[in-house]
Amino acid sequence: MILKTKLFLGLVYLFTFIFTLAGFCYHYMRKLRLESGNVLTDNYNSMVYAKNMLSGLDDMKNSIISKMFNTNHQERISVDDMELFESGKDLFENNMIAVSNNITDTHEQEYVDKLRKECAIYLKFCRQINYGSDREPAFNDFMKSYEKLRQTVNSIYEINNQAVAHRLNKS
Repeated sequence: MILKTKLFLGLVYLFTFIFTLAGFCYHYMRKLRLESGNVLTDNYNSMVYAKNMLSGLDDMKNSIISKMFNTNHQERISVDDMELFESGKDLFENNMIAVSNNITDTHEQEYVDKLRKECAIYLKFCRQINYGSDREPAFNDFMKSYEKLRQTVNSIYEINNQAVAHRLNKS
């Protein structure tokens, strides 16, 4: 083979190698961009779930407080308050399930586990107030439990909010 042919074949090989590498880079960069967009969407969804849980939690608290300050203590919780409590509970539990199926960040699973435990305690106090005779101590514990549960939901919101901000600042 003459030198010109060897040089030509070497350059063809080199350009083929460069274009193949560029194709792989394009493919993996595109794949990374799509995955990053999915993670961003999942973080946003977790934030929406957290906001919905706060709304449901507030509905449950408002119905319990309405019952506590009802002037006729013999009467059980009113139908409207019971419907508000049940709809708030359903909203909270459905979004708690959704957020537990949408774990995107490192410590989020820990907060979701903590959320489940605190929710069980909170619902126990709700039942004590609704059906118990000694409401005053249960109400104080209920409010402490409400605040803890609210803080945990806010922590989940904040983790996802920080992750969204971090990913947006990276791009």
